[in-house]
Amino acid sequence: IDWVSKEVVRLEALLKPFTDNGENPMSRVAALDQQIEAATSIVTATKARVAELDKERLAKRQAVFAATDLIKGIDERVKQFRVLRSLYDTDTDRISATLEAGHAFERLPGGHCAVCGMLPDSDSHASHSIDIYMEAASSELAKLGRLKSDLDETLAGLGDERTRAEAEAKFAS
Repeated sequence: IDWVSKEVVRLEALLKPFTDNGENPMSRVAALDQQIEAATSIVTATKARVAELDKERLAKRQAVFAATDLIKGIDERVKQFRVLRSLYDTDTDRISATLEAGHAFERLPGGHCAVCGMLPDSDSHASHSIDIYMEAASSELAKLGRLKSDLDETLAGLGDERTRAEAEAKFAS
């Protein structure tokens, strides 16, 4: 019994700060419970908002990565197309030089052909082959002109596509 009496005194001492103002301790506990519930609902709402923002951030990151990958792919294609363009230019220069040389040889004074021994004015196989070559070279130059034009259009389109991808990446970030 002594122990119980001492324990009651100790508990009353602990409860004294709560009962000095005349307030019922149980009503104070109920008020604390309400505050805890309100804080819990705020924390729950905050967690939900954080999860929502995290999903949004992930989606934006994926959009930025996709746009960045697209830009890298475009840049790589542009490099390849520029190499192709330089090859077209080299081919054009080479064929033009060959045509120019052919026209120069046409203006040279006559003589016997070193290969077949015929006169250049004759209707020989060599003379006929040169005409075919000159015609083919001219056709090839025309074809290269079309290919370069198409390639220039493609490069311009890739430039536009890259600009759009950069805008998407900027918007997503």
